[in-house]
Amino acid sequence: MYKTIAIFKNIEDLGTFHSQYLELLLPRINNLPGSICTDITTVSTLMTGDELGELQYMVETHFESLEIMNEVLSSPKISQFLTRWLEETPADISYFTGNTVRIYSDAAKQKLVELTEESHNNTLSEVQSLKYIESSIKDDFK
Repeated sequence: MYKTIAIFKNIEDLGTFHSQYLELLLPRINNLPGSICTDITTVSTLMTGDELGELQYMVETHFESLEIMNEVLSSPKISQFLTRWLEETPADISYFTGNTVRIYSDAAKQKLVELTEESHNNTLSEVQSLKYIESSIKDDFK
């Protein structure tokens, strides 16, 4: 699974950041073919000291393939939106791409198997199954 990682710090206007980036841009990206999901981490504590400044958010958007990720990243519409957004909402952004391998604990693997079997027995759609599995795992591992 390929992903982009955007690290935001020193965001001057959090309201505009939320409305323009999190509520407007990310849903558009997440609804493109080949986009899987986005993880948004609100940073509350830095254990390494002050060298990272006012780090506020880490946003990871996952894609099915490297080709799809590169297609999204090279999109003129996405580029225009980001350029305009940066002009309207000053912030420091570091941007990376990478390849992710997710490793689950044995308990999480077992829960996935149980929930997948249960959801198929109840004839839930695949999308409903995934949402159900995700929410169940989140509840179990809070």
